[in-house]
Amino acid sequence: MFKIKNRFLSSLLQWLELQELEGKKNRERVRFINLLQERLKEVNSFFHSLIDKFVEKDEKGHYKIEENNGNQVFSFANKKEKGKYIKELNDLYDEEFKLDLTELNKEMLSVIKNIVLNTHDKFGPKKNDTPQQKAINIRVAYD
Repeated sequence: MFKIKNRFLSSLLQWLELQELEGKKNRERVRFINLLQERLKEVNSFFHSLIDKFVEKDEKGHYKIEENNGNQVFSFANKKEKGKYIKELNDLYDEEFKLDLTELNKEMLSVIKNIVLNTHDKFGPKKNDTPQQKAINIRVAYD
């Protein structure tokens, strides 16, 4: 079985697209990418429904944005609504996309496994990362 948390789908897709492959390996990668892209579309749809549900809108129906420590962030009616949004968003991102091993996808998953396990790319923090980037990368690497 292949499984990955929704929060890492986009990163995996981007990384897979950068790999230089030919022939059957490339075809299996494309099939796998197509599956991940469908899941990512679904996750994005749920994300947008959470925004519609929790984020305040102005009189024209546009999402309200406010400044927070120099960053633009969504505006919520109150802390309780923001807390609900954050919880539901984290639940969505922590859900796993699971793909059972079948006769139809056994070869594809085997190719993907070999690509990931045999890469020279290093996952996790890099030398010049800020402390915040290191914390995020460590979490990604060990999740």
